[in-house]
Amino acid sequence: MHDKSLARWAVPAHELPDHLYFVSHAQSQSFLWCETDPATVGARHEHPCPVCNRPLPSSDKHSIQAAQYPFGPHRPQNVGELYAKMAQHLDWNNRIPTIFVSAFGDYQNAVDWAKQRDGPVGIIKVNTNNLPAGEFVFRPVDYNPEWPGDEYLFFGRIPQGYLEKHWGVKRGGELKD
Repeated sequence: MHDKSLARWAVPAHELPDHLYFVSHAQSQSFLWCETDPATVGARHEHPCPVCNRPLPSSDKHSIQAAQYPFGPHRPQNVGELYAKMAQHLDWNNRIPTIFVSAFGDYQNAVDWAKQRDGPVGIIKVNTNNLPAGEFVFRPVDYNPEWPGDEYLFFGRIPQGYLEKHWGVKRGGELKD
């Protein structure tokens, strides 16, 4: 899907944790995409998916997409542009759509973050084993030690076929399947 030149800045596949955790919440710019109906920007934080009526996530039908298409003028051409786009994404005061989807490397950190969010909140477990060639994941702390050490940024999307489990988070922070 993506230009291989980004590979030199991404986390090597063997260094990724086996699983990452995406927190879906009402303020997130990333969204769940149902491949059943590509013309529909599908199931945003709903369970089951209103498009295909499958439980979320149905690994073969759903992906998580970044708010901004990561190609053309938005595609970083060098490490300086990549850094600037990471800084934009990690700035929670910035509401300009970005080319990344955030995930946590530690489940408990994802739970703690989810408990702080408003509205419908969920955690999706992402299997990072055998991600397709051309799917890139960046670790912001590799570029700036002041950035979150447990955050990972998927370039453009978390592809279908890698979403394993969804937990809803009730008010007060308890998890539900």
